[in-house]
Amino acid sequence: MIADLQKQLGIDGTLGIQLLIFVALYLWLRYAFFSPFFSILQERQKKTQGLKKEAEDLLLEAEKKEAEYGAKRREAQRKISASRDKIISTARGEAAEMLGGARKEAKSHMEASRESAQRESQNALRELEPQIKNVASLLVEKLTKERVGL
Repeated sequence: MIADLQKQLGIDGTLGIQLLIFVALYLWLRYAFFSPFFSILQERQKKTQGLKKEAEDLLLEAEKKEAEYGAKRREAQRKISASRDKIISTARGEAAEMLGGARKEAKSHMEASRESAQRESQNALRELEPQIKNVASLLVEKLTKERVGL
């Protein structure tokens, strides 16, 4: 029965030789191909894990630096804003001072001009006062054709 089974399966005396060839080939492939291939895969996996860890560390560091940058940028913007507000306030104060000074100066010039104009008009009236009687007499004389002494 075993002999019939062996005949049906095609098993004969070469099976031992085939097994020896298979085992020898497996051992040679294991030494020449499988071991280097698996060691390369393991090395690659270790490098990949190391690179992943390094990338994660770099990402964490980048997030920290980004947060620091944001905080420093906000602080710088706050300082710039405060400085700008101080400069604007100083400029407004100086402008108000200058405007007040200009107004005072203009007011004093106007008052001086007004006083000068009043003095000149009073002087002109004083100069014209003696002539008023003569002009009035002349007008009456021309209108009435009579001499009037004023």
